[in-house]
Amino acid sequence: EIHERLVGSEMCIRDRNNDTCEIQLPNIIKYGWNILGFSNDKDSKVAKYKVKSKLTLKEDITLYAITKKEIEVTFSSNGSNVNITSAYCTLFNDETSCKIQLPKIDRDDFDTLGFSENKDAKEATYKEETELEVNTKKTLYAITKKDITVTFNENKTTTETCTIYNTQKKCKVKQPPVTKDGYEFIGWGNINDTIPIYNNYPYLEVDKNENLYAITKKTITCLLYASPSPRDAHES
Repeated sequence: EIHERLVGSEMCIRDRNNDTCEIQLPNIIKYGWNILGFSNDKDSKVAKYKVKSKLTLKEDITLYAITKKEIEVTFSSNGSNVNITSAYCTLFNDETSCKIQLPKIDRDDFDTLGFSENKDAKEATYKEETELEVNTKKTLYAITKKDITVTFNENKTTTETCTIYNTQKKCKVKQPPVTKDGYEFIGWGNINDTIPIYNNYPYLEVDKNENLYAITKKTITCLLYASPSPRDAHES
């Protein structure tokens, strides 16, 4: 009498005088994954049998390939501070995603928006300090912003706003027109300044809130005449 024992595509044959038979376990191919081996439990995270090892059987069994893949997510501070630089999670077997915890973002005077896969993003795709499901290695960039308000005082008071994002140092605001009969506008400064902090350009580059006053100048030409001395008048 001949009995067959089948494991995947492997089988062994025993005769009536032997109640066991031996097979060699196959190799496992799964590109990009670590091959652990085989287990009787399809959800196992450790292998009971190594690939290509020999296994003695008494009865039918089903073995499952056990594999794992470690996913790394790197966090770029992108001008701010994050409390960790990377996080890891592991996929096992037929899992399609695993979870990592996004870190906290710190940046003085800036709003922290979250994370994005685009370092120049102005909006966040993922919120900080939340769980994120991933299935591939990636880099996430902290997204932060700072809103700037500039008040211009001349003729009438006007305000302009701009926003600094991520690694930007400054942002641009458009200055209003300045008119003052007989005077030349030379730039913007504090209320009593005579030398501009910002020169007369179409756009001002700023890194903080400002309250600016127009600085103007008027050139006056003075003609000086020398009066004759009493001696000169007597001699004449």
